[in-house]
Amino acid sequence: MRITEVRVRQVAVPRIYDTYCADPKHLKATINHDRTTYQIIELKNHDGLTGIGEVSDIAPRMEAPSPDSLQGLLAELLVNGDICGWRALYDRVD
Repeated sequence: MRITEVRVRQVAVPRIYDTYCADPKHLKATINHDRTTYQIIELKNHDGLTGIGEVSDIAPRMEAPSPDSLQGLLAELLVNGDICGWRALYDRVD
């Protein structure tokens, strides 16, 4: 089974628990700490099956790639890759 398409979507959802990566007294006031950002990754194959993964809790300081950039990078590495040989695909991305 070969990957035929990669899609990446970004969502921001209300934070339901407190997470602090730094001293809360020094959190930037310009950043909304009540929401958390995720990138949802979809891998599709020729049979119409979809696998879903995520990059979670993306803090602004991480300077994560845009969804379009990440989609392009992953598509270049994964499209036409054999899902059954997942370890080789993992090594490509790593």
